[in-house]
Amino acid sequence: MLKKMVCALLSPLLLAAGLTSCGKHAMPVFENADSLAREIYSGAGFEMSEVYKETLGAGSAYLVGLSSEEYEQMIEDAVVYRKMVDSDGQALYVFQMKTEKASADFARRYYDDYEWAACDNAEKLVVACAGPWVIGFKSSAEEADTALQSFRALSGGALSYYKEQSNRS
Repeated sequence: MLKKMVCALLSPLLLAAGLTSCGKHAMPVFENADSLAREIYSGAGFEMSEVYKETLGAGSAYLVGLSSEEYEQMIEDAVVYRKMVDSDGQALYVFQMKTEKASADFARRYYDDYEWAACDNAEKLVVACAGPWVIGFKSSAEEADTALQSFRALSGGALSYYKEQSNRS
């Protein structure tokens, strides 16, 4: 009898939860920016032995066009992976933002304010976000597309922002 009552009470709640989630893609949970970066590299089939990691903090805010205060307000965690032999300018920036709104705002700002260095050998930059995560990846056009596909797959196919640009265009 008690089981029937509990089932009768919970059934509408479970049905409502199922209906409100229809059509939405859940962003997988990652421990931190480093774990997502490693998953992107793995999914893209890139060699981790060819890159090194730098952890970014408020002292590195200027690298991404933010003040230290803005960085502290918006960013929870961030890493950059660069190739040890930088022949193609490859770099993967991964940011864990404090909110999804901050994610979309920062992705747009990062893309809009990005300036290519005169000596940068990368062909293409992709900037994308899903959930609280923002990535910026630059390299050859083929590797940039592959990294984006990996991030898109990890985000369940749903990106809330995506733009790309070519170097020296």
